[in-house]
Amino acid sequence: GIKFVSTELLKRASVITPNIPEAEVLTGVTIKDLADMEAAARRLGEMGAHAVVVKGGHLDRAVDILFEGGEMIHLAADKVKVENTHGTGCAFSSALTAQLASGRSLFEAAALAKTYVTMAIEKGYPIGKGRVPLDHFYRQRIEPPPRGIHEVPQHGLHPAAEPAAH
Repeated sequence: GIKFVSTELLKRASVITPNIPEAEVLTGVTIKDLADMEAAARRLGEMGAHAVVVKGGHLDRAVDILFEGGEMIHLAADKVKVENTHGTGCAFSSALTAQLASGRSLFEAAALAKTYVTMAIEKGYPIGKGRVPLDHFYRQRIEPPPRGIHEVPQHGLHPAAEPAAH
């Protein structure tokens, strides 16, 4: 599987988002600091990745490295002191994809995704035993959606489902 990802999938993806252990496996680079993260990001680019975000949540500081077109950008956030989180990588990749799909640049999309995940970790809550899930709905408690935005029209049809005019 690792060989297929390295030789086939990397060059087909618009952006890849490995965490530190994943970047180490893909590149063979041991990552202990930001310079090592940069080296791994460059190596992934050499291996065919169009753009890379090496996520740094496993280090003491929460700094991600964005590498695209030879440019290296550090995305830093305060490290949230929540142990044993679950779902941060998937949440980041999903948020990044949603922001890219809405037309944002990779830098802006990555910065917004990082902010979203940082807040979702901070607002996460332990339920039961084991890993702490993120709170993906934290914004609804901070900023309720404006009234009327999500209401269905009186006729009961969603605007996209309305019959085409002839």
